[in-house]
Amino acid sequence: MKIVRPYAITDTVLTTSNVTEDDYLEYDGETTYILGAMIIMLGTNLHKIYESLQAGNIGHDPTESPDWWLDRGATNRWKMFDVLVNSQTENSDDIEFTLVVPGRANSIALLNIYGSAVRVVGTDVVDGVVFDRTIDMRSNMGIVDWWSYLFEPPEYDADTIITDLPPSPSPPSAMWQNVGPVSSGW
Repeated sequence: MKIVRPYAITDTVLTTSNVTEDDYLEYDGETTYILGAMIIMLGTNLHKIYESLQAGNIGHDPTESPDWWLDRGATNRWKMFDVLVNSQTENSDDIEFTLVVPGRANSIALLNIYGSAVRVVGTDVVDGVVFDRTIDMRSNMGIVDWWSYLFEPPEYDADTIITDLPPSPSPPSAMWQNVGPVSSGW
């Protein structure tokens, strides 16, 4: 049995991403919001969507006013790093991001993924690329003959765990790429 210890992904760890935050406007304390209005709150390590619970909602900070705002969870870019298994980051193309993890990382768990392939690249500031693996997420389960190979819809694995990241003398960064139209969560 191997245990992969969770690591909090913060603004300093996530250095690049090609996924947008969300389509909602950022909260403005001087705007009057109607019932059901959706906004985002962005700040240091704060990437949340909120829904207005009342009409005439003005000047109520969503992070401090649960009677006025409902926390709807992480923004699209950050859903893949929350602890919920039912939320997924979505993008119409590949999802690419870079994590710079202080210290050493020897494992990575990618959970609740929908996509055809995952590529993990680990780099070291001295040695360059020290790890590069592409994992095919298509499942062979249910393919028992030519008929099922040719005519059954493809199935995909939703999870993959890599436990053999090489040790490196300096902190590695990992870039995760999912190939094809995807909806992903990690």
